[in-house]
Amino acid sequence: METEVLKSIASYGVFAILFFYMFWDSQKEKKQDKKDAREREDKLMEHIEKSDAHIQKSDETLKDIAGKFSTVDDIKRDVSYIKEEIKELRR
Repeated sequence: METEVLKSIASYGVFAILFFYMFWDSQKEKKQDKKDAREREDKLMEHIEKSDAHIQKSDETLKDIAGKFSTVDDIKRDVSYIKEEIKELRR
C-alpha cells in the first residue's frame, strides 16, 4: 500500500513540476510579449508624430499657395479693369 502511495505522489510530483515549468515559461513569454508590444507602440507613436508634423507643414504650404493664387486672381482682375479703362479712354 505504501509503495502505491509513493508511486502516486512521485507521478503527481512530475506533473506538478511540469505544470510549474509550463506556467513559469508562459509567464516569461507573456512578459516578453508585453515588452515587444510596448516597443512596437512606441515606434508607431513616433511615426504618427512625424506624420502629423509633415501634415501640418503640408497644410501650411497649401495655405501659402492658396494665398498666392488669391493674389494672382486679384492682379488678374486689376489688369482686366485697367484694360477696360484704357479701352474707354481710347474711345
